[in-house]
Amino acid sequence: MKKISLFVLMILSILFLPIHFTLTAQVDNKFIEMKNKSCDYNPPKNKTYFNKEHLNKLSKETKSEVLPNEVNHAYSKYMQPVFNQVGGSCGSSSRISYMLGYELNSHRDNKAEDLLGKYPSHFTWLLTGQNSSKADIAKFNGVPNSYYYGGFPVSLKYGGGDIYWPDEEEAPDYGWMKGYNRWLNAMHNRLDKRVFLKLDTKSNLEILKSWIYNHRDDNDFHEGGVAGAGIGTNGMEMVTIPDSLHAGGKKIVKSFGPQVDHATTWVGYDDSIGYDFNGDGKITNDIDINKDGKINMADWERGALIMLNSWGKGWANNGTVYVPYRLLKINNLDAELYYIKKNYKPKKYMKVKMEYNKRCNLKLSIGVSSDTSASKPDTTIVCHHFNFAGNGEVPMLGRWADGEMHEEPMKFALDLTDLSRHIDTSQPHKYFLYVLTKRFTEGSGKLHELSVVDNEKNKKEYAYSGAPVRFSGGDSKLVGVSVPGKDSPSKIENKSNFTDKFKLYDNYPNPFNPKTNIVFDLPKTQNVTVNIYNIRGQLVKTLYDNTLSAGKQNIDFNAKNLSSGVYIYQVKTLSKSKSGKMLLSK
Repeated sequence: MKKISLFVLMILSILFLPIHFTLTAQVDNKFIEMKNKSCDYNPPKNKTYFNKEHLNKLSKETKSEVLPNEVNHAYSKYMQPVFNQVGGSCGSSSRISYMLGYELNSHRDNKAEDLLGKYPSHFTWLLTGQNSSKADIAKFNGVPNSYYYGGFPVSLKYGGGDIYWPDEEEAPDYGWMKGYNRWLNAMHNRLDKRVFLKLDTKSNLEILKSWIYNHRDDNDFHEGGVAGAGIGTNGMEMVTIPDSLHAGGKKIVKSFGPQVDHATTWVGYDDSIGYDFNGDGKITNDIDINKDGKINMADWERGALIMLNSWGKGWANNGTVYVPYRLLKINNLDAELYYIKKNYKPKKYMKVKMEYNKRCNLKLSIGVSSDTSASKPDTTIVCHHFNFAGNGEVPMLGRWADGEMHEEPMKFALDLTDLSRHIDTSQPHKYFLYVLTKRFTEGSGKLHELSVVDNEKNKKEYAYSGAPVRFSGGDSKLVGVSVPGKDSPSKIENKSNFTDKFKLYDNYPNPFNPKTNIVFDLPKTQNVTVNIYNIRGQLVKTLYDNTLSAGKQNIDFNAKNLSSGVYIYQVKTLSKSKSGKMLLSK
């Protein structure tokens, strides 16, 4: 038998190994049965509302706008199809899987049915009650899509599908995501801000309807917006609209419970929906049906918002229900609007490789100073996700879906873009990683590698060149990396650019459309060939065939003339060859 090359074996392995096109996690029936018992949504204590001046401006603009009678995004291609939340994850299901996902997809024209357009609830939900809210995490470093996280709504790689509530008793060792590319993907999916809107007046309701219709004339989106809701399910009553009326046979909410205990999503409205709430045989908006001596929204019997739930398609109207406008006033309900970072790409990010054997006692912050000789930062930002989180005294990566406790170092990346606004990046400056462990605790850890990648300088990487930093319980460590200014020549030695071995990194982004980057380290100046092959092992294109100097190299690949599918990239020197796989998704 002829010998088969390693490259051919790799091609064959790709043909027979799944590439995670079917990563939808199975939902255990016990979660469906227990879904009303607990929820990760508590109304924020300090809500940021539109101020009076801004509301007046929005109201004047809305008065001149002609809105359609009905809008419904529940079944849009940009909206995550109705699903059954796993565990008590209503807040993350609504705010991340539905809201953040929809806003990103509508902005980018991505389909929610694809893994690239799905956003898992459990990346944020598993950190519930651990010093970082879902919005904190989405704002600080973003949320990975389900391709990178490894499933929806939970990860088939990192686990968590068997957890009903992520507390220390039930979830002491749930898995954390590992990999620079995965964390870098999350950075592209960030929340910019969230603002609340009271829905107790007609003018405020019109503002929400304008947002739902077309994002208030924001042409950066392909569809209108959605918004978050918080309702009381304990005491909620639904009735059926009579067949003789508009949307006859559909469910409408007659009353909510007094205490907010569940998160849902406003996805549309219908001004024609009506129900005879006072039983007088009429449907009116101009009669004091509450008998309180005044007529306002609480007396309206016509018009309703459309509310999307995360209790599966079997609930109410295929997963949605009509909420009459009158209940917005009666229950003092809000709309939570998510503003995403549009066309966002991190300008700088930090790559970290570290370990600590008792993660719940660990807190990380990032800092920056305009003085490259500084021993401490001028400004710091808490790294949400790494804020004394993780519940148990276990290694950082925790226990994955394979049942194993992963004790290897964790590789992750942190967005430095917001932090960089505090300094003049045209001049040399210094970034810090601040490692803090709880006082009077035991533990051991090590920072193996730390570097800063400058996306504005062709992904140039600046590494901490000292010895690995060890730390234990009660420690406080600052490790800095200096970088040159944006407008100044590089005068800072970048030891990470020199290596004693040939190394090929994962391409990024992956999946991609149509451009990606192939990055590798060369130990010395030599001839290099970079080839692209299709899944059958046929040569598609030679990207590079010439001499390259020692250090980190970056080769761009534009696949605009190729069809979607899996491709192989091969970097070959005179003595060695390394390959990787990538997915072109158009």
